[in-house]
Amino acid sequence: MAVINSIEFQIAKGSESTAEEMLKSPQGLPFTRSQKGCQRLEMSADLEDPNRIFLTEVWDSKDDFDAYFAIRGKEIEEGGFFSKFVPLL
Repeated sequence: MAVINSIEFQIAKGSESTAEEMLKSPQGLPFTRSQKGCQRLEMSADLEDPNRIFLTEVWDSKDDFDAYFAIRGKEIEEGGFFSKFVPLL
């Protein structure tokens, strides 16, 4: 059974271009899309507040998502992508 994950976050004023560059970079959304079990990943913005971003992900299974999330969690600990992206929120 597929798993749908919805994420909402607010980009800090003044960080928009950096956040956009990071999300488009190979370690951003393309990395997520390349992970085992990621069927789909869509990004959208609030029409009234373009700094309010929504990600909708579809995964083959919770195990696939959990494996991916463990990689992202490790990035925070090791100074990778997420450790640089989170301060932009």
